[in-house]
Amino acid sequence: MPDYYDTRGQILLRSGKFDQAVRDFDQALTLQPGMIGPLVGKAQAMSQSGKKTQAGNLLKQIDGLMTQPHDISAYSRKQLDGLRASIAE
Repeated sequence: MPDYYDTRGQILLRSGKFDQAVRDFDQALTLQPGMIGPLVGKAQAMSQSGKKTQAGNLLKQIDGLMTQPHDISAYSRKQLDGLRASIAE
């Protein structure tokens, strides 16, 4: 079930519906805390909506989780790389 909310969040993110995307990513994280994909998506939605400070805070949380072994999809890895670049600007 958390994958459903993560996928829908990604669709909303790509559609520019950032607030709705964040809600879906939050729902995925409620169902399965610590999932990397929804955290990356949420951070990207925040970054794209101008909330760079909050996105940066999430990036720190993601980095902390990434010190442990996690499966991360190629898409989430690409999103994460893009997020790092956008926050560095």
